[in-house]
Amino acid sequence: MDYKAYEWRIAFSLVVLLILIQLAGFFSMLQSNRAIAISAVEVELQTASQVVTRLLKLRQQQLAQSTAVLAADYGLRETLSSGDRPTIESMLDNHGKRIGADLGVVRGLEGRLIAKVEPGLDESPDDLDTRRLVSEEGGMHIESADSDGQSAFQFATVPVMTPRPSAQLTMGFAVDEAFVKDLSELNGLGVSVLSRGKEGDWQMLASTLDGDQNNSLAQLLPAQPDEQVLSGQLHGEKYQLLALPLSETQGADLQLVLSVPLQRAMAPYQRIEKVIAALILVGLVLSAFAVQLVIRRLVAPLNAMAHLDSLTGLPNRRVLDMALRQAELARQSRAIPYSLLMIDLDRFKLLNDSFGHAAGDKALQVVAERLLASVNKTDIIARQGGDEFAVLLNCTDQPAAERVANTILKALAAPIDYTGESLDVGGSIGVAVAPPGEPLPARQLMILADKAMYEAKRSAKGFVTTRA
Repeated sequence: MDYKAYEWRIAFSLVVLLILIQLAGFFSMLQSNRAIAISAVEVELQTASQVVTRLLKLRQQQLAQSTAVLAADYGLRETLSSGDRPTIESMLDNHGKRIGADLGVVRGLEGRLIAKVEPGLDESPDDLDTRRLVSEEGGMHIESADSDGQSAFQFATVPVMTPRPSAQLTMGFAVDEAFVKDLSELNGLGVSVLSRGKEGDWQMLASTLDGDQNNSLAQLLPAQPDEQVLSGQLHGEKYQLLALPLSETQGADLQLVLSVPLQRAMAPYQRIEKVIAALILVGLVLSAFAVQLVIRRLVAPLNAMAHLDSLTGLPNRRVLDMALRQAELARQSRAIPYSLLMIDLDRFKLLNDSFGHAAGDKALQVVAERLLASVNKTDIIARQGGDEFAVLLNCTDQPAAERVANTILKALAAPIDYTGESLDVGGSIGVAVAPPGEPLPARQLMILADKAMYEAKRSAKGFVTTRA
């Protein structure tokens, strides 16, 4: 029986405990970093939303002022009076290009279309209904300009006075790819604008994201969103999102969504995590060496004291008891036989009295060496105390046990040289063989072997065999 297995168990348990503690700390750090990153992203999104809102309001003010300037232009009023549509459209086109507008519309008070130009658009959107682009003074106006939600404008509408109101002038900036690209470059975030179609589903109007991500975003957006932070997967990548309603007159027909990939937010933390993971790995290696050193310097000596006889180096009674229990379990489960030999030195007391304890110690050490040489390496030899020894013979039946007993007797009969003196100890052996069949308590076999040993000592037979 390898008593050193206890040392390995202790070392293994300590190393596993250290690993678990380090892993628990590391994963706690990962969760903390993720929470910090998400919190930082939410702050970034809120800040960006404030910037975007202020920018849109500033554009609204500039657009309203520019539209009011054109509406007050004497030439436009005169041209409206004459009804010269080409001239009106020319004036709208020139003014629109100066202010960067994408749409210019003049309507009569009753809603009749007088003139319309799209100076900033490559082509006119289908089903463009400029009658939807009617606003009161003040506020921010961004609205879908067709029933399918395929186009939208930030616009301003002011009356044309001649001197009474005679028409309505509307100028607008398109909410398109150029619009979201400008906003994205301003805040460094992903920007998307979605509109609600006839069926009530969200569809992408313009976005800086790719096509698959846009599809995921349209499905992720709630049916009735308010300004809120969302979390979700956009084509397999985790994003934090902030939805902002753009339309004031039609509820939530238009939504602007700011998006940040969590991977980008986590990148600085991941670099730190890699460094910490490397430090933890180095720490675990050093800890393993430290545990091994502690086991070798502290635990191993204590383990040896608990399981080995200090004089002979043989296993003690504790090890023998454990070995007997294992042998009995093997016999019950796999029918493996075993035997126990109890050995008592015949003339040890006389040797001690005649030559002293040093001679007795020497004799015990020599006896231990001879016992080791007489049995197999798989057998257990233990010192029971005083001049008594025990030998557990694994996989051994009665005939084999008796042969071993004879071998031991011959080895003990040889004299021991001590400072020129010849010491003769001899020995008596009790042989107990574990029977087949019923379980046998280990202590019971030791009692039987003890009785047989004393019978051999009284009868001077060398050894006596008994069966349970």
